Amino acid sequence: VMWFQKAAEQGDADAQYNLALCYADGKGVNQSCEEAVMWFRKAAEQGFAEAQFLLGFCYYNGKGVSQSYEEAVMWFQKAAEQGNANAQYNLGDCYYSGKGVNQSYEQAVMWFRKAAKQGEVDSMLKMGDMYLYGIHFSPSCEMANYWYKQAEKVCPAENEESKQKIREKMQHLYCSEFEQLLYTFHEAMKELRIVNDRGNLAGIHSHAGITLETLDKMKEHADSCRNCGNMARRTFIKYHIKCKPYFISISDECRRKMEQGYTGDGLHDFFNWITRQLDYAEEKLRTATPILPYML
Repeated sequence: VMWFQKAAEQGDADAQYNLALCYADGKGVNQSCEEAVMWFRKAAEQGFAEAQFLLGFCYYNGKGVSQSYEEAVMWFQKAAEQGNANAQYNLGDCYYSGKGVNQSYEQAVMWFRKAAKQGEVDSMLKMGDMYLYGIHFSPSCEMANYWYKQAEKVCPAENEESKQKIREKMQHLYCSEFEQLLYTFHEAMKELRIVNDRGNLAGIHSHAGITLETLDKMKEHADSCRNCGNMARRTFIKYHIKCKPYFISISDECRRKMEQGYTGDGLHDFFNWITRQLDYAEEKLRTATPILPYML
């Protein structure tokens, strides 16, 4: 501290920054947020990006200075423009919430992306959240998964707090994705019965295809759930996948009928057969119902 002090008093920005850290943490000197702010400011006014960020952080949290989001944003901006990833994330978060600046998701995303390119984990998680909840973007589990995975890759092994945060977000993502797939599957099942009652071969073929495509995605989801540890949800999905042969049969038979030139007339027995296939499939699904309370 003594040598930091001597250099700081001569205007050395690096020494001013390090002296401020000592005051902030109480290392080698009595802890004082006010002294820390004073030296952060001296270094910040010389363009020292890390000091600009931490001075903004002090203003944001009201440590050693009167709380001011506007002042925080000003210093975050200065540091962010110099490429400081922490400042870029915090500036993005201010735009996201409208603290100290007019709220703007567009500006928030711009700064989150800049920080994420430098490996800033919280920016990646924020991008994932925005895709998951459909904030500024169309909802996309795929893009949310991309950003959460990016955060997982760069998160330091010793940062257990961030790793736990990532695990929780991944589990929530799997839950959201599962709910979307389950809804799509059962809506397709309902539509299958409707178009079957109407004798619509093309409609039956189309909705059987949707159920098969959704079942394939559910299989991928079940594999992903190995990482989130939810055995109940994996088991529930397996019951759904057991229904796949019924939908393959329906799809294949519809395709053959259409290739033979049938349009739906004179196929009463065929439509009754489809009804039975759907009944068999739903019977399989009822077996999985008791698992529902343990899935989420």
